[in-house]
Amino acid sequence: MKCPQCYSINIIKNGKLKNKQRYLCKQCATQFTSRTSIKPKNKLNLQKNHALILLLSGFSYRNIGEILSENHMTIYKWLLPYHHLLSKLIKPTTPEVFTMQTFFENGSENPNGLFINLKSGKVFIGHH
Repeated sequence: MKCPQCYSINIIKNGKLKNKQRYLCKQCATQFTSRTSIKPKNKLNLQKNHALILLLSGFSYRNIGEILSENHMTIYKWLLPYHHLLSKLIKPTTPEVFTMQTFFENGSENPNGLFINLKSGKVFIGHH
């Protein structure tokens, strides 16, 4: 058995958790059970890079999780160290919202566009 964190074989038994044997790595002090999966670090780094690319492409954490077969919170934790960098690179934008009144006040008798009635949820397409 190897440590899932540092791959050391220098491990000892460390009690039980829900009838599963726990182990402690003497090298890096990581606690784990025999069912803890070991993913190669290069594969994990590849997945993290892929997740970052997908995030920059506009995918949500849930979408990325589905694509990479990981939990969306795992994706969030992977990308957490990059959040401060991303906030500097990507400026948040807010959509510009117009009302029908705005179009008519500006002299457009036949406005083009998509209009949504927020109260009823109905969508209107205006064109001439």
